[in-house]
Amino acid sequence: MMKKPAFRNNQFQRLLPLIGLFAMLSAPAAFSASFSGLGDLTGNGVLSEAMAVSADGSVVVGRSRAANNEGFEAFRWTASGGMTGLGYLPGGAYYGGANAVSGDGSVVVGYSATDNSALAFRWTASGGMADLNGLPSATGVSADGSVAVGSGALLANTQAFRWTAANGLVSLGQLPGGGYNSQAYGVSGDGSVIVGHSYSGSLNEAFRWSAADGMVGLGHLSTPSNPFGSSSQSEARATSADGAVVVGYDSSYREIAPNSWSFISEAYRWTASGGMEGLGFLPGSAPSSKAYGVSADGTVIVGSAVSDATTATGKDAFIWDETHGMRGLSSVLGASGLDLTGWALGTAYGISADGLTIVGTGNHNGRTEAWIASLDVTAVPIPGAVWLFGSAMAGLVGFGRRKSKSAA
Repeated sequence: MMKKPAFRNNQFQRLLPLIGLFAMLSAPAAFSASFSGLGDLTGNGVLSEAMAVSADGSVVVGRSRAANNEGFEAFRWTASGGMTGLGYLPGGAYYGGANAVSGDGSVVVGYSATDNSALAFRWTASGGMADLNGLPSATGVSADGSVAVGSGALLANTQAFRWTAANGLVSLGQLPGGGYNSQAYGVSGDGSVIVGHSYSGSLNEAFRWSAADGMVGLGHLSTPSNPFGSSSQSEARATSADGAVVVGYDSSYREIAPNSWSFISEAYRWTASGGMEGLGFLPGSAPSSKAYGVSADGTVIVGSAVSDATTATGKDAFIWDETHGMRGLSSVLGASGLDLTGWALGTAYGISADGLTIVGTGNHNGRTEAWIASLDVTAVPIPGAVWLFGSAMAGLVGFGRRKSKSAA
């Protein structure tokens, strides 16, 4: 007589508490939207700019007017510790800034001026600030902080570089026909994919680099013909954690009125299957948009765009996702009940892994100040939570099946 499978309703009921736990863990934490300025190192809010945020949204980096008021200094900010200056490379003038931060916020990269020129730095709490073998500026860093990217001079040309402690600086080259120029801006979580732009012929073209494929041009948005000939320029500014999604902007002449042409930038999202797709604009008489940051899964994008609203910066930070399209961040935060009186958000540069924390630079009562915004979980779709819950369920079902077979 065939035995009945051992995994029946009673076993499933025993797993229900685990399923509930996985559901809670996979769902984003419920919290209200918030917004605050970060101040600056002088303590009087004269000038600060936020350029990047850690994966969990707890660490912000950028540059600020130095406490001595003699220049700019890279900073690292946390809610508990506030804004802390990172200092300068030895012998440096009072000029520097941070451009990127590792996933856990422990490694910061950027630039610091010296007596002769600017040098890229890599900062850690234990080791302080160290230069990256002559690289002028580091603009991106991998999740674990082991890979930094940036640009520097090589044989009188500017070229994109990848840096590791083991190999030092390695040039990424340039696109065919580029001749002399490439710059790197963003890097994937594991450091294997790097994005930026390179001259291709006589124009800038966005690129995606990997060890397997080398530097590959991503092309341009399809724009109408214009009387100025081929003039489209594209840049890649950031990439998703796995390097599959690239964001940036493409600029070309467009006819904004009969016989009236303007050189306009449009933010884009690139994938291997879909190519470069424009994200559009905010409502405005002179449309323009640029993407600077993307969530870990590539579904939420931030940047800046010109809008109808009259602001002190002339532009508004935007947030984009496939469900809602492009929206002004100030409108999204306002709809959550936040009072942004005195603020014009300007530009969003960085976004956390889950797409819920955004940092940037705006105008606060006539002064340039860094800011941080946390969105309500309903503001953007979070497919990562659905994926995690599905994975948990699949694992539990597999566990049940294995138990059934072993009991048969």
